[in-house]
Amino acid sequence: MASTSTTYDIPNLEKQLQFITVKIDDENFLIWKKQIKSLLASLDIDDFLDSSVPPPSKETLNAETQNTIPNPQFLQWRKADKTLLKFLQATFSTNLLDRTPTFDTSLELYLYLEKAFTSQITSRTHQLLTQLQQIQRGSKTINEYLGDIKQISDSLAYTPTPVTDPSLVHHTLRGLGPEYAQFVTAIETREKVPSFAQLYPLLINHEQRLIQSNNLTLHS
Repeated sequence: MASTSTTYDIPNLEKQLQFITVKIDDENFLIWKKQIKSLLASLDIDDFLDSSVPPPSKETLNAETQNTIPNPQFLQWRKADKTLLKFLQATFSTNLLDRTPTFDTSLELYLYLEKAFTSQITSRTHQLLTQLQQIQRGSKTINEYLGDIKQISDSLAYTPTPVTDPSLVHHTLRGLGPEYAQFVTAIETREKVPSFAQLYPLLINHEQRLIQSNNLTLHS
């Protein structure tokens, strides 16, 4: 790790930018964090963003004169940390970079981001969960309805509270409306409830039967 190194060598991080496929913005902090942490761990420099690992002391004792002098290890660490700080900033979207304060170390910047996005992620997660719990098909087609549910599910996948498949099926069935009451009963009384992916063709088939039935009633 960087903290135990005596030289604090850091690789050429410019070449590593190609591995950061998502630049951080207001919506994707968790994805960005996962990419950054994985990359820095693979390069063995993740200690720079670990608050439990202190940097070298700024000064050290000269054995000959017994006077304090600048610590060469701290100077090496600071140079490496500045390189990492610039690298992190290079992974920002332009809008985020423009409004982010200036920090002295990469750890300060990282901790700021975590604090800034924690409340936002919590609020966003609550909003998405509420949407999923209250979603109704209404006049939407099955394709439109399931598309909306899938969009919420995909968004929740990038929060600390991803929705499970059984929960997704439950909310889907609950919001179908009275036209699908018999369908819901048939699904819920099965020995094994289908997955969300398996539910899709079943709902499409049932929708087609309802349309045909309504057309026959209309002609009659």
